[in-house]
Amino acid sequence: MIYSVGDSNGPVPTINILGKALFGKVERNSTEYKPVVHVIQTRANPRTFGLFASRNFCMGDAIVFIPEFEEESGECILGGAFARVVDSPSDCNSYITRNRTLRCVKDIRAGEEIIRCEVGTQVLEEIENIDRVVLSMESMSVGKLGLKLVQGDPDTLVHFDDNRIEVVRNFHLHVYRNNTVGT
Repeated sequence: MIYSVGDSNGPVPTINILGKALFGKVERNSTEYKPVVHVIQTRANPRTFGLFASRNFCMGDAIVFIPEFEEESGECILGGAFARVVDSPSDCNSYITRNRTLRCVKDIRAGEEIIRCEVGTQVLEEIENIDRVVLSMESMSVGKLGLKLVQGDPDTLVHFDDNRIEVVRNFHLHVYRNNTVGT
């Protein structure tokens, strides 16, 4: 919780709840946690909350999941439902995937508000496919799809646990959501 101590009304001071912070591990094997996002009151209306970046995000980064329950109920679980929703894709810096992951589509700096489009406004296949499981028939290893920008053009890359990175080729099999396999 993010709070401030208000004026004392008798022997007990009042506490003003300003928002919440979601913490995440710094790295996979780390024991250190740092804030990922903050859900805080907006300046325009103290009764509404917005989602703000607590660290820098790059294109393709997963920001937070948005559980349907959170969006439907207004309850703050992970905070993703508090991302401001706009009509114009050009005004957005994040995108909600079909599996309910809020991903960065433009660089977001710490402190900036996270803004997304209404679900179904646009479909970004290169963003939808990030982290999809890939099997390499050549090395018999498992990896996941990533995204790399080379002079503005996205090239799909496969990231393996042994820190190998390869461009997707015919010997990579993709595992799709419905458990089918494609090349």
